[in-house]
Amino acid sequence: MGVTENEFQWSAASFLLGLSISNFVATIGQCVLLFYRRRSRFYLALLVVATCSALDPMCTYIGASRIATDGWQYNVGSCLVSLFGLGMFGTLNFVRFYKTCGKSYPRLSRVLAVGTAIHLIVFWVINIWWAVFSFSRRPFSDAADLFFAYSLWYIYDALLNVAVSLAFVLFLRSRLAGGQMAGQVVLRRGIQRALMTVQVSLAVECLFLLTNNIMNAVDATIDPLWGLSYLGNSIRVRVFCTFLDTIRRLMSENTHAGTGMTDSSTGTATGGGGGNGPRATMISTSPSSIVKQHLVSSPSVTGMVTYTSTSNKPIQSTRRAMMDEDAG
Repeated sequence: MGVTENEFQWSAASFLLGLSISNFVATIGQCVLLFYRRRSRFYLALLVVATCSALDPMCTYIGASRIATDGWQYNVGSCLVSLFGLGMFGTLNFVRFYKTCGKSYPRLSRVLAVGTAIHLIVFWVINIWWAVFSFSRRPFSDAADLFFAYSLWYIYDALLNVAVSLAFVLFLRSRLAGGQMAGQVVLRRGIQRALMTVQVSLAVECLFLLTNNIMNAVDATIDPLWGLSYLGNSIRVRVFCTFLDTIRRLMSENTHAGTGMTDSSTGTATGGGGGNGPRATMISTSPSSIVKQHLVSSPSVTGMVTYTSTSNKPIQSTRRAMMDEDAG
């Protein structure tokens, strides 16, 4: 491999490793800034996931280059860090969805919770399998079943994470679109672009991971060091952090602009369904609190709740709600 030579030699594996580590380093920097600006355990967990995800491919590559000596130790190290990197990303993604959308979509939340639990358990089983195999110091040619199982898990991982992330994005879109149709919400162009970018990124990264791991399942020699999978994971984690950072930045800009919202009416939508008509709601988790922050006043024709700009007290209340969520 190029990373083990005294002089430059082209290596596709090293090239993919370089791209992956560059993405992970940028993501770690974003996580540090997010945690610095808001002391949230969620952001701290995200920093741990990004750091372990960066260490994982490094251990794998070094272990492969030293397989004749002590490479098995690095492979075991890869198993350990991946448990808190790649394995925990899906759990963290679900936690974000559940805290934001759990009460609105209880059945979907239960389905995704079961899917996430299966995702985590199977990953632990595969990593224990891989650690035992590494301790045995058997040749990689004997690990065909292990690599095939890992490829299948990665395909499941890609589908599950894109489902959770897409459900989260569509939840935000449905709330905002519902408000716009009722004449209640004017959404910033920045948020619209952010949501659209995330949707496109989800499709690209899912297709990328599916294609690569289907190839590995068919022929493990195409990408023996999982370089494309590591690259796909680095893109996914970076998109995740970038979206959170974009939401934080837009919320900060809105706060500095002195925008405040207060409830000017206690009525609900009239018509069939009673109190089940369109309404403005507060979303308690940090990524989606932006929905509340960007409600603006508009004429009420049905007696629905409207919001007007009055003071900074509601902004402070929003901040306290976010801090309570972050502390949890």
